[in-house]
Amino acid sequence: MIEYGLLGKSLTHSFSKSIHSQIDDYDYTFIEKQEQDAKEFIKSREFKGINVTMPYKKTVLEFCDELSNTAKKIGCINTLINKNGKLCGYNTDYYGIIRMIEKSQIDIKDKKVLILGSGATSDTAREAAEYLGASKITFVSRKGNIKFDDYDKFYDSEIIINCTPVGMYPNNLKILVDIEKFNNLQGVCDVIYNPVKTRLLIEAEKKGIKTSNGLIMLVAQAVKAAELFTGKKYDANIEDKIIENLKKNISNIVIIGMPGSGKTTIGKEISKISGKKSVDIDEIIERETGKDISQIFRDYGEEYFRQKEKEVISRIGKENNQIISTGGGSILDYENYLSLKQNSRIYYIKRPLDKLAVDGRPLSSGGINVLEKLYEQRHSLYENFADFEIDNDNIERTSADIWREFNENFGA
Repeated sequence: MIEYGLLGKSLTHSFSKSIHSQIDDYDYTFIEKQEQDAKEFIKSREFKGINVTMPYKKTVLEFCDELSNTAKKIGCINTLINKNGKLCGYNTDYYGIIRMIEKSQIDIKDKKVLILGSGATSDTAREAAEYLGASKITFVSRKGNIKFDDYDKFYDSEIIINCTPVGMYPNNLKILVDIEKFNNLQGVCDVIYNPVKTRLLIEAEKKGIKTSNGLIMLVAQAVKAAELFTGKKYDANIEDKIIENLKKNISNIVIIGMPGSGKTTIGKEISKISGKKSVDIDEIIERETGKDISQIFRDYGEEYFRQKEKEVISRIGKENNQIISTGGGSILDYENYLSLKQNSRIYYIKRPLDKLAVDGRPLSSGGINVLEKLYEQRHSLYENFADFEIDNDNIERTSADIWREFNENFGA
């Protein structure tokens, strides 16, 4: 018999096992099943308790002998407890969504709420929004009464909650609505937790709007489910501790700056300190093309190189727990910012122009005048990309300072 676990169709990128291992000392197993096999597994009752994720949150309802009041009202469950052969269904996502909203200090009371999506999570978000006092709740979806083509009628919405998988790994940076059109927007929540920040959240943050991602919801609902599993009441601080641990372990550090400023060396030094994987964008490009950067510029030109750079950054930016050293011109494309920002804290390495290395760097060779011109073109872009700026006057000290700053602010 399985003790506890997560039932779903594809669980490769789930954080649930890591979360539950930090809550308590019980076995927690991933249970990947196609729909018919999932039904047979539920009917077997060969488990003590399980969490249920998409697409089975409504499928398992028919097998429940009892439902909590919240699960009954919402019409879907995500936690199933086997009580001496009797299956009892609960919806701890409801608690998770409320925590996601409240912990980010997003005030829903008397606000117009726009919920994106029409599935089980959307129904749960509706119930949570009602509990928190929303004045009006509107659903927009592909299949519902109001389609995404018609969302322009709701530009007066004050809160947006995305309950669709649009923007979720591996289809990162997809977005359903244009944040710029919502002039009254005060808060944006996204139930997606991978990436840490979807494009929807990044665009909202740029406008100074409060945001919240699905990591808070994921952890909060897991703690509530664990209480149902074990019958225990866990410490109030456990959610914050797990969220901090997860963010620290999955977040990347990105190094940007002028060519020759020491980005690669610093990246490798931070990798040694942190245990995070060191990734160098230029090295990947050279390996995949079989040519060094100068040769790529000579043979194919800068436009070809920038496109290749963009492709590599898009791919690498989706992944977690890395130290990413970028090329000096990576900041020339806004799409690179989105790719890097979604899972990362970005550091701008500054160094006097007369100390920049120029060997093998096609755009910065040619003397101090060339470097000054390049710096004038790029300095403001580096600043716009960066979460933090730091001088490189000593590799070891600079690397240690970045790692210290990251640990203090990686959730920012």
